[in-house]
Amino acid sequence: MKFRKLSALFLSVMMLVSTTGCEQAQVANYDINQNAENLTDEEKQKLAEYFEQAANQLREGEVPSGLLTDTEGTGQPEAKTEAAKEPETKTEEKADPLKKEKENAAKEAEFYKLDETGHANVTLEEILAHYRGVDETALDGIIAEMDQYDQENKNDPEPEKTVTELYKLLDEMYAYEDAQETMSGVIYNLDTTVTENGDKAAADSTKLTLLSNKAKMAVKRVLEGPYADALKEVIDAHKVEKFLATKELSDRGRELEEANDKLVVEYKAVLNEPLTVTYEGIDYSFEDISDEKIEATIRNTVETMLQKELAAKVYPIYHQLIVNRNELAKEYGYENYAEYAYKEVYGRDYTTGEIKALADEMFNMISGLMISSLFLRGDASLAAFTYTESNEAMLETLKNQITTVVPELEESISYLIDNKLYTFGSEKVRAPGAFMAPMRPLRSGFVYVTRTETGNDYETITHEFGHFNNAYRVSESPLALTQHLDILEVHSQGLELLGSSTLSNVFPDAKGDFSANTVFDMTQNITSALMVAAFEIACYEKPDMTLEEMNMEFGKYMMICMTGGNAEAAPESGIWAEIHHIFESPLYYSAYAISALSALDIYAGYLDNPEEGVKRYVDLSYIDPNLPYKEAVNKVGLRDMTQKENISAVIDTITQKFNDKMFSGDGNVLETIGQLFGMLLLDYLEKEK
Repeated sequence: MKFRKLSALFLSVMMLVSTTGCEQAQVANYDINQNAENLTDEEKQKLAEYFEQAANQLREGEVPSGLLTDTEGTGQPEAKTEAAKEPETKTEEKADPLKKEKENAAKEAEFYKLDETGHANVTLEEILAHYRGVDETALDGIIAEMDQYDQENKNDPEPEKTVTELYKLLDEMYAYEDAQETMSGVIYNLDTTVTENGDKAAADSTKLTLLSNKAKMAVKRVLEGPYADALKEVIDAHKVEKFLATKELSDRGRELEEANDKLVVEYKAVLNEPLTVTYEGIDYSFEDISDEKIEATIRNTVETMLQKELAAKVYPIYHQLIVNRNELAKEYGYENYAEYAYKEVYGRDYTTGEIKALADEMFNMISGLMISSLFLRGDASLAAFTYTESNEAMLETLKNQITTVVPELEESISYLIDNKLYTFGSEKVRAPGAFMAPMRPLRSGFVYVTRTETGNDYETITHEFGHFNNAYRVSESPLALTQHLDILEVHSQGLELLGSSTLSNVFPDAKGDFSANTVFDMTQNITSALMVAAFEIACYEKPDMTLEEMNMEFGKYMMICMTGGNAEAAPESGIWAEIHHIFESPLYYSAYAISALSALDIYAGYLDNPEEGVKRYVDLSYIDPNLPYKEAVNKVGLRDMTQKENISAVIDTITQKFNDKMFSGDGNVLETIGQLFGMLLLDYLEKEK
């Protein structure tokens, strides 16, 4: 900025010096109405002194004296006319280097205008119409200004105040770009057959990764400078640690991130391609085997064939993702991506080794509860019920039922319904699965669910609403936020358990126990999550596995985690190819296991003291999202469920409660248990033929 001022000054004076025939003017008492070549040595000296004086004044941020002309020869500056003053006014308007960024922030803030409760009242339809794509230059001006404060800035009388204001603007603007990336992902998920949308989603994901790295590096530089204390006043301590640990993404790192985003889109495209296998002269697809008229043994055989065929198609994609991610992890100083993700991406306070140990032992630890809940649930399996209620009716039912257990949820579920912040559908073009997408500008998020038209839809929406409620209660900036999924998934799975007592009102024809069904599903979540988690860790630790070896690895962990059987007798399995988290959110799955165990901890407390159990759940929904798992659960009175003694204590409590209930003389329960035992026995005898 100073260089440009000096250059302009020099050119202005030289133009005056070289001009003839103009009115008398003075610069520092020197007559410049003559050619430069006619200057005497004394006059040249005066001119040199003037330039030196002007330069010093510019350095101090002052307007150099002597630039105003004296047409009357009085030695006093000429009074400016209105026309002459106008350029000075325009200069003042341009003085704010962040005028554009502030205007953009104001426009976004107007769109996401917050009401008296602190939330934006815009619908999902309006949000998606607001999509423009991630602007990779959106933060450049703010970053350039912040870089003037990584060392002492003598030109700013209030540098500490400026630094905090710059950070707040950076934080706000990044949240708007993060929201754009979320939008592009949802737009693509709504119709994965539109290749252009897939390309945009991949590009936006890459842009946001680069934007995040640039922003965090800028904050890091200030945190390592003289104004660090001022910045630490407005940034959470856990985030400060994250900022300081940031490493600048290399050119190779950028290439790998971009390649990975494209590979994920390629994987989704493969999922939408037709896939069939031939068995006993008949062609079958995944859709075909959903027909319950097909004999179970044929269905199981064909499903296994289809999974292995899909695995063969996506293996090259997954293998390349493993290679790329391991290379990326080594750029950050880690042995493999599993270690990197556990520490840096998810901020876990437990290791891959601890998860592998739990995977080896969990079935034996939890099998007693699994059997008790299986017998007690009877026919109360949500997957067995057809459920075709409209989206609106389903949400109203959920609202009426869940608030009888947790009254505090009234406000957040009403907000979800009133603003239509959800998209539920069963269209074939939709990406499978369900998720809640948090959006800081909304101070909440929105829910995406691909329906199955079974009772599972109701449970899925309960699950995702648990996430939504947390986003409504605590909306944290996405910049440098570590997603502590081990806590986030407690919000969802905990609500499933607390709401299970109301399911008999939604599905009154069932004779079994829905709470037991939910617990049984939770035990399955724990063992299956550990199965996937251990498999993923193995893939990154042994990146050169062939397709057959990978299928065998998954079969091994399926045998260990799901049946407690001998790993050496495990068959090959291609189920992993259907699990989209493995491709899109690597190493995510262990969070399902740890959080489900904590959800059972909440439920065990609820069975002893309902009021206390609900309170712990509500307290957790307000927890600071920057807190890692162990710190967070301890804060609300829950146990660390990475520790085997705590796991055993929770499992024993619920098992005893279920056993007491099962043998309390409930005729319906005992009748259902008898029917279930008969079915299992017949199935066993059939297999033994």
